[in-house]
Amino acid sequence: MQRGPIPTIPKVIFSLGAIDPLRPSTCDGTNVATAVVAATLVKIKLRRELSVGLVMNYLPGCCEDLRDEYIVFFVRYLQWWWYSLFAFLSKGWEVPATSLRNSKLESHQAHANLCSAAICLTGSLAAQVPPYENPLPADPPYYRVRYEASTEPGKLEFPASFTVWIPPGLKTLRGLIVHQHGCGEGSCKSGQTGAFDLHWQALARKHDCALMGPSYEQPEKANCQLWCDPRNGSDASFQKSLNDLSAQSRHPELATVPWAIWGHSGGGHWAGGMLLLHPDRVAAAWLRSGVPYLKISEGKPTPYIIPDAACQIPLMCNLGTKEGVTVK
Repeated sequence: MQRGPIPTIPKVIFSLGAIDPLRPSTCDGTNVATAVVAATLVKIKLRRELSVGLVMNYLPGCCEDLRDEYIVFFVRYLQWWWYSLFAFLSKGWEVPATSLRNSKLESHQAHANLCSAAICLTGSLAAQVPPYENPLPADPPYYRVRYEASTEPGKLEFPASFTVWIPPGLKTLRGLIVHQHGCGEGSCKSGQTGAFDLHWQALARKHDCALMGPSYEQPEKANCQLWCDPRNGSDASFQKSLNDLSAQSRHPELATVPWAIWGHSGGGHWAGGMLLLHPDRVAAAWLRSGVPYLKISEGKPTPYIIPDAACQIPLMCNLGTKEGVTVK
């Protein structure tokens, strides 16, 4: 028996894997224009450095000094995926030597069959892995806590993990930047990599802040309101995580520093809700394609009360076309 050639399909593995480490979790081209226009037209009193940072984070020049880190990031995870592929192939992917010696046609056919089998196997394995298993490791300067779902009324009904990154060498934190994902299994899964995003780490490092990426483990067709409305238990879980992570990271100030919150879709609902519930803790907020409920509507959550203190917080709302603002 002779081993057939190893198929060259690392790009297929990237597309089928549970996590795509090369895909930025937040920035896209439209945000650059949005940030510039919003910063120009909306005259927010940017008295707090964090609110300036939330706008500047979308500008392409903010990460020019991170090229070396991108290279390391790319190589590290390319190796990870390749080793995973090699592990699959080393467990019996054997092709009879005669089939490879008969002719070039048979050799190419054997190679094609092997590639197809590897793609099918990898796809089926990826489909079988529960979506929230195997997150990236959280070794210092990353820290993580995870809580199981609760059956008690008023508490969070989904499991949730909270990963925080603290700039190496930083002695005292000035704040916490929260990168909050949106609704749906895919978006919730992306929260597992939020704290690993180099764009957001640059922003956090610049302002001596920690960076947090929560991940609420919502099943695909479950009710998103069970976590994106912070009154349903995610507020309490978030604040519990701050206490636990402050002890784990040996940064006790993490439990009490101000928050700069960015949220997309359901995460925008969550971020806006946290602003209204805790205006004394929020330094700035960005709501992208999602806002908390402020009017009574049948079948919708109870509207929030807007405290006067919340109106003093720098806030940016970046709405989408299907949210009642414009019509296609």
